[in-house]
Amino acid sequence: MAFSLVYSATARKDIEKLDSVVKKRIGKKILILQTNPFKYSKKLTNLKSPLYRLRVGDYRIVYQVVKNQVFILRVGHRSTIYR
Repeated sequence: MAFSLVYSATARKDIEKLDSVVKKRIGKKILILQTNPFKYSKKLTNLKSPLYRLRVGDYRIVYQVVKNQVFILRVGHRSTIYR
C-alpha cells in the first residue's frame, strides 16, 4: 500500500533552510516513508498523539501517520528538533 506525503508549512521551511547535500539525503529517506512509514522509524514517547521520527545522520524527520497519509511535521538537526 502506498502512502501519500503531506508536508506542514513548518516542515517546508525547515527543508528550505538545509544544505543541498542534506536535502538530498532527507529527500531519499522521505520517499521510503511512502512505501513503509514504520520500517526504519521509532515512535516518540511521552506524547499523546502517535508521532514517529526517522533518523538521517544527525537530522531527524518527525511525522505522523493517519490512515494512508504521512504528515511530515518537522525536519531538523537532532540538537534542536525536539524543542
